[in-house]
Amino acid sequence: MQNPPGPRQFAFVVVAIAMGVLPFAALLVFAIRELGRQVLDVPLDVPSLKSLALIPATVMPVTGTALGYFLSYRKPSLRSLRTFLVGSAIFTTIALAITVLPLLSSSNASAIGITIAIDLAPVLVASAALLFVGPAQRDRTSGPPAE
Repeated sequence: MQNPPGPRQFAFVVVAIAMGVLPFAALLVFAIRELGRQVLDVPLDVPSLKSLALIPATVMPVTGTALGYFLSYRKPSLRSLRTFLVGSAIFTTIALAITVLPLLSSSNASAIGITIAIDLAPVLVASAALLFVGPAQRDRTSGPPAE
């Protein structure tokens, strides 16, 4: 029977997955912004959609999601998934509030919608990658060793 990964190996795999997801999440965020500008006529002067604002809006959610996954699954239990998802939902809601509330008085609905999509995309991509490819998933799906 295969031993579960130790904390150092588990952390390494989680960081590797997060680093692999980061370029894809960045491309997705910039694509969403361009889609909003081209299709929904989102104004160019929206502060949350500037290129320098999109970099931390991509890096921080991926990093936070990886940290939440690590903290939830480093000692796997039946509550690990719930802990990970609830924590992700709480921090994503806080990030959405911080990003969207200043836009409510000065931006149109399409700018707010694109901002929400940009805030959600990195979290969803990182969560999916970690939950479906991560070490905890491998341990759950690997059955008894073949004899």
